[in-house]
Amino acid sequence: IILGNLLDNALKASRKVEKEERYINLRLNYKPNYLVISVKNPTIGEVDLEEKRTAADSQSGHSHGFGLNNIEHLVQKHDGFLKIEQGDNTFIVNIALLVKD
Repeated sequence: IILGNLLDNALKASRKVEKEERYINLRLNYKPNYLVISVKNPTIGEVDLEEKRTAADSQSGHSHGFGLNNIEHLVQKHDGFLKIEQGDNTFIVNIALLVKD
């Protein structure tokens, strides 16, 4: 669910930029006791995270930021860490999930 939501968000954001500027970088790494997931994609300007979490989509009535809220909830549920970075028209989500034996 986490990876699906991350990629869905990245695809939606990438569609808003010019074709030649589109990309999605996905990295999965295993570090002792943690699965580390990083997704980086282009954006147009800074993303207002609070607005994304609360804004309703005027056409469908769905929240734009539901995927991000879902990700945050699941990361916390699995004793993980979430870090969001923005700058230079990029949006980066880094997640570390505790891997239990």
